[in-house]
Amino acid sequence: MLISDILPVKLLDYARVWNLKEKVFSEKLRRNITAIFLNIKPSVNRFVNGVIFKVSDNEFLYLQERERNYTRLNVTRKIITYDGLKIENLEIFVFISTEKKYIQKSQTSNCYVMEKYIQMVAEGCSEIGTYFLNDYKNTSSNNPFDRLEGNYTFVKTNDEGLH
Repeated sequence: MLISDILPVKLLDYARVWNLKEKVFSEKLRRNITAIFLNIKPSVNRFVNGVIFKVSDNEFLYLQERERNYTRLNVTRKIITYDGLKIENLEIFVFISTEKKYIQKSQTSNCYVMEKYIQMVAEGCSEIGTYFLNDYKNTSSNNPFDRLEGNYTFVKTNDEGLH
């Protein structure tokens, strides 16, 4: 996907939080751990930035499988462009996790935010522009979890596909 294929937008009345947990294998620790990823939650008078892009039906099915710990939510009426315009004639979805079994509220001994993930998100924001990276930083909650360097891979469990 090219930068020209995406449209930077704001999702109104939501906040970005570090609370989605997923089992991963840490190459540095050489064992399975709980990794923490970004999520969003409703929050009046706030916003998070993101991007929208067109997907085919098959790509949408793939996203739903990949984002299996999230619920698909139609947010078409909560999206505005950076110019303040509403998006019309499109359906816009986000993936949000609210199920307690996927939410980590506080630090535990085997729980980390992966540095590679932090870098990946920041680099993606930077590619769009400094304004976008600054909005990402300013609209993300502070990370309350320990950070861990190194590569990681998602762990397949008996009842789930790969993330």
